[in-house]
Amino acid sequence: DLFVGPEQTYLFAVSSDSCRMVSLPGGRSRLARQVFLYADLVSAPDRATRDAYPPARMTSLQQALGLSLLGPMADLIDAAQHVLVAPDGFYSSIPFGTLMLDDGRMLMERVDVVEVPSASVLEWARASNANTSGAACLVTVDGGGRDHGLKGARREVSALKHRYAGVDVIPASAGVLDTLSRRAGPACILHVAAHARVNDE
Repeated sequence: DLFVGPEQTYLFAVSSDSCRMVSLPGGRSRLARQVFLYADLVSAPDRATRDAYPPARMTSLQQALGLSLLGPMADLIDAAQHVLVAPDGFYSSIPFGTLMLDDGRMLMERVDVVEVPSASVLEWARASNANTSGAACLVTVDGGGRDHGLKGARREVSALKHRYAGVDVIPASAGVLDTLSRRAGPACILHVAAHARVNDE
């Protein structure tokens, strides 16, 4: 859980048997500028930007940010299977799962990474779902039809079908939202593998 101030950020890591707090740079720091740069690079649609930051250069930025932000918690991450991140302020602009520590792998390659709006929202969601009855299921919306070129989306769907029982694949087609409202109940997990369109407004 992160709390951002102008000069300092406080990062709290809580596991089943420990709690740790570290101080990180705040919103007026060089680290903040690096975070904004990384956010811009991850979302850059133009080829010129991608060419200016080939994989090796991006990897060094992913590692530098990963070690700056998560290095003090590396031992807790190594012992975890799931990492829940509640970012704040400028830290909310980056996908934490893409950061690296010192082994050259992205965090999401090592553990399940889930970003939540805040620790209090996480607690509320867990309490709300505690009394949910019915069998769990996982509904996947597959926007990666053969003519869409989303090979990664098809791989995600295939991996989920092999890993979990009760996976229901719904193709992304006309009326998909109506289909979801009928099929995805309160005990379901919804996984969307598709293109995204960002509207900042």
